[in-house]
Amino acid sequence: MPLLETEVFVGLRSKTALMLLISLVFVAIAVFLPADGQSQDWRLYCGGFFGFGAIVFIFLLVRPQRLTLDAEGFSLSGGLILPSRVKKIAWGDVKEFFVWQSGRGNKMIGLNFEPDASERTRFARLSQSAFGADGALPGLWLGGVENVVRELNNYRERALRMTEKYCSSNARRSSGG
Repeated sequence: MPLLETEVFVGLRSKTALMLLISLVFVAIAVFLPADGQSQDWRLYCGGFFGFGAIVFIFLLVRPQRLTLDAEGFSLSGGLILPSRVKKIAWGDVKEFFVWQSGRGNKMIGLNFEPDASERTRFARLSQSAFGADGALPGLWLGGVENVVRELNNYRERALRMTEKYCSSNARRSSGG
């Protein structure tokens, strides 16, 4: 089977660094703002929330997320995903990729699975009914979400066409044709 060239998208470190900086600013505000005599619980909540966010962004700077496309499917790795937990999703299981936008304007890569796909779990069906997508991929990629969605759909179509050609040529050879 002729192979498609493997493509890898790497998460943007510049946006991750900016998010880390913002998180650290909020942690500093929680720690260094003078006490006003009222309840100080907000300091703990704010410092804890943004402190946890800062830890996540440090991981993402050290191990940026990678979206790897090959002839068989795609996988997401890096960040907080342990190497032993990286999973490849077959192109045949994916119905479509699209730009998913939250109510606050954040963009992610939405995806829907084929109805008979093993990935279409109860959680994916719940996600589909609540958010309009079976699943999602992060949106911090070089070139923007729209370009990555376009590339994912094009790559998926090429991979499926190549698989179809390979299977049909093998069927002709095995039947004596």
